[in-house]
Amino acid sequence: MYKKYSNKGYRGQKSESFSNFNSTSGKISIQDLNGWRRDFKLTKFVSKEELMTLIRLINQKRGGKKVDVSHMDLKGFQELFVQLAIFGFSKGDNNLMHMPPVHSV
Repeated sequence: MYKKYSNKGYRGQKSESFSNFNSTSGKISIQDLNGWRRDFKLTKFVSKEELMTLIRLINQKRGGKKVDVSHMDLKGFQELFVQLAIFGFSKGDNNLMHMPPVHSV
């Protein structure tokens, strides 16, 4: 799934430089993650703004001082899955936080 959505937006565009392309190759942009959210019908669990906030928080946690909040690598994508499961099932009608983790996820 990661491979399908990474670099989806760069296929027909010119890159300004090779160093810019190299720094973003193999990563998923926020726009591609939003498309992934729509494709898998996760819109009822997390909004676009909430997804962007989760992406920024994960990248800031993992990045230290130099943070790229517009792209996410594979490790960040894996962490996003866990955060989406916790976040999506803990709000609204889907609040299963009182149940054991086996029932929640």
